[in-house]
Amino acid sequence: MTIKSKLVISSTLFIIIAVMLMWAGFSINRERQNNLTFINYAGQLRFRSYRMAWLIHEHRRHVMQRAEFETKINKDMGEFEDILLALAGSSNKYNIGKTEDKEILSRLNKHIEDWNKIKPMIEHIVKFPDLNVHDAHEEQTEHYVDEIHATVNLFESKKKVEMQTSIFKVYLVASLSLSLFFTFLFFIYRQIVIPLGIMVKIMKDFSNRNFKTRVDIIAKDEIGEAASTFNNMAEKIENMYARLGSTVDQLCDANYKLEKAARLRARSLPLLSHELKTPLTSIKGFIHTLLREDARLSETVQKKYLSTIDSDADRLLRLINEMLDMTMIELNRVKLDLKPVSISSIIRDVSERLNNSNLELDLQENIPEIRFDKNKIEQVFLNLIDNAVKYSPDRCKIKINANDEGAFIKVTVADEGAGIPKSDREKVFDAFYRIDSDLSKSVHGLGLGLFICKGIIEAHKGNIWIEEKEGNGTRVAFTLPKLKL
Repeated sequence: MTIKSKLVISSTLFIIIAVMLMWAGFSINRERQNNLTFINYAGQLRFRSYRMAWLIHEHRRHVMQRAEFETKINKDMGEFEDILLALAGSSNKYNIGKTEDKEILSRLNKHIEDWNKIKPMIEHIVKFPDLNVHDAHEEQTEHYVDEIHATVNLFESKKKVEMQTSIFKVYLVASLSLSLFFTFLFFIYRQIVIPLGIMVKIMKDFSNRNFKTRVDIIAKDEIGEAASTFNNMAEKIENMYARLGSTVDQLCDANYKLEKAARLRARSLPLLSHELKTPLTSIKGFIHTLLREDARLSETVQKKYLSTIDSDADRLLRLINEMLDMTMIELNRVKLDLKPVSISSIIRDVSERLNNSNLELDLQENIPEIRFDKNKIEQVFLNLIDNAVKYSPDRCKIKINANDEGAFIKVTVADEGAGIPKSDREKVFDAFYRIDSDLSKSVHGLGLGLFICKGIIEAHKGNIWIEEKEGNGTRVAFTLPKLKL
């Protein structure tokens, strides 16, 4: 049902009930006015009867003024009779109307009958006032007056009760009218004002980017249709905003990567130039010396120079391989040759190859084989051990632990060097990042070792981080999952 239909129906009912209440009010008021008129003429009837009895008495006493009293008596007799007939409904002279009270009507009719008997006696008394027989007639007249007085008293008491009932009815009609009015207002408030208030509040929340808010109004009218339309619009805007947010996140992520790449280029080019220039300069210098015709170098010196050239060439190759590995990691193109391998055997092989007496192995027994790329994990161990050797004093122990942790295997490589500050423990896994310290400046490298380790471990679905370590040094930990890749 539409709001217009609701308003039309409710307004029509309101008007009909209001008209009925007005009609009832007018009827009650008319009844009250009739009662007041009855009481007024009943009072006049009583007054006329008393006055008429008094005039008759005075007419007999005052001989000299009998003509004047006779005129007044005749006038009061006529008015008394007219009022009596009007109250009984036998005359329309005063437009009083006929009473509905059967007891009063019966008494009035009896008074009319008695009046028809009393009236000739009064006329006879007025005409022959000095007869002794009129004393009895005067007593009958006074008795009649007393009966009129009793009837009027009864009439007034009943009419007063009816008046009180009329007043109660007036109050009742007024109360019903007010109740109807406030019911109509409540209907308007409940059906229109409250839903509109809810929609305004929801719209304010929606304007404050609370896109999940919805209008909880179920009604088959314009407001319900507006609520449904708003909810549909809100859902579309929420989805659009979510897609926009996702796009913004992607753009921010891309922008962050671009900025990061720009910073890396700015930071890596001088470092890369230095790291490449140093071995190339060395190689070029030694080759130039060896190629001089006037050089008289012994075989031992020549071998030394060639060994240095070989070492610097290996250094260049390692730098080039690190750059290639970094590129593959950044492009997410790390290729893995997964085979079941024992992590303990890998650690022992690397230890034997390095032949470093400072390495200490603490490997849990019966660690199961898991699937991983043997060469890539060896590269991780070589990078971590190389870093530990570079940043630790001579003859300091480097401890390697391996344990079966249930769902994964955990490995740690700990040294006794200067350690890594807490503020740098996440940054050291970024490409080309090097801690700003005198020791770092004295060590050759591009700062790609931990970055490459992180890329390889994450390609295996594992994690790598810097652990808290008591005392000096650094402990790097990584995990390899047992799940099939």
